[in-house]
Amino acid sequence: MNNYCFQPMLGFEQLYTNNKTVAFYEKLFSNLDLSAVEEFPCKSDKPTKNEGRKPISRHNLFRAFIVMKTQRFQYISQLIDYLENNRAIALVCGFDSGLIPGKYAFYDFPRYTPQSELDSVLASNTLNMLGLGLVDLQELIVDSTPIFANTKLNNPKSFAKNRFSKNNTPSADPNSRLGVHTASNSSNNKNYEFFWGYKDHILLDAKHGLPVFNLTATADIHDVKAGEALIQKADPLIMLKGNTRSLIADKAYDSNPFYEFIKHSIGANVIAPLKSNSKTNLFDGSVPICEAGLFMHKCGHIYRESGIRFKFSCPFAYSKSKSCPCNHPAFDKSTKSKGCIKYMCVKAANLRNCADRTAPAFKSLYSKRTAIERYNSRFKFLENERAFVRCKYSVSAIASISHICLQLIAIVSAKNAMLKFVRSLDGLMKAA
Repeated sequence: MNNYCFQPMLGFEQLYTNNKTVAFYEKLFSNLDLSAVEEFPCKSDKPTKNEGRKPISRHNLFRAFIVMKTQRFQYISQLIDYLENNRAIALVCGFDSGLIPGKYAFYDFPRYTPQSELDSVLASNTLNMLGLGLVDLQELIVDSTPIFANTKLNNPKSFAKNRFSKNNTPSADPNSRLGVHTASNSSNNKNYEFFWGYKDHILLDAKHGLPVFNLTATADIHDVKAGEALIQKADPLIMLKGNTRSLIADKAYDSNPFYEFIKHSIGANVIAPLKSNSKTNLFDGSVPICEAGLFMHKCGHIYRESGIRFKFSCPFAYSKSKSCPCNHPAFDKSTKSKGCIKYMCVKAANLRNCADRTAPAFKSLYSKRTAIERYNSRFKFLENERAFVRCKYSVSAIASISHICLQLIAIVSAKNAMLKFVRSLDGLMKAA
């Protein structure tokens, strides 16, 4: 007789699920620390006469949503169908006998899960990656990516009037707000589009391009305000103060209050280019006069913590004249000495003006910002570009779970000596 006739009933689920997939989720969940998530939250402290039905473990639901994001499902109904047809995965998630709860338990989980618990899981994974050498808090990148609300007003083919009017809040998602995003990566001709939805603000490690912390806010919140709130939430959990030296950002964060906040809160320097419409002039126009009574030429400057030191040279240093009107002893074109030199120290008005954006060190740090663009592509690859839930709390929870998934991929890859899959979901699933 064939051998498969003697297989025990305990292996019946394996007929429906690939063993590699089961092994992948076993490794993923073994590295998932859910100690900060309350498994059976109490709705009331008052004693009840009847005990009622058995509560549903929120740890099991958390693992189920990890499955949802790694399988790149858009809707929660797709997750429920997948678990019903793959009972082995449901068993790995922790559901008894592979029997999953009702659909409302899945819909309520992202809506009513406190964001503080998700932040604690994110921070725990970050500290775990820090111990494995996967992240380095010395150089971090901050950026935001849009999440479009699930409403017809975001549909370009919609015939709705005043689609992008602030007073026309979408009835499908009243929590969403009107925002703007860049529709083109061209530096010469950038196109901007309005949208209803949210923005996911992310702190990224510049070493391996791995997420450190996130904050989801409505789209009308400016990146500077959201960035400050992100740092305030992340600092107590992952200890940024004293460990972070540079915070790399784009032009959206080029604001002196943001520079001052980052410097005083965590002691880091903001590495961001000037805005294209910036009117800040570092030189106030004051020019010293040489001994001959002539205005000197500005020929350079040096950035210091106290301010900017400007260098001025003789006005005849680079002219055809071979003599100085006052016969200055330093004026000799046959040598490197080309007249008198004076220095003027201009006290910097703010930290934004002190940044030397022409220095090689600044350019080297800012070149690492491209890692956030690659990470945003991986984040959107998990079906996060559009929100398929209709509540701010649900959108924020789904975004945080997506970042947790990408963190777990890196942790599992490092612990199993597969560093080439640190940023590859499909590669790790095939190699598990």
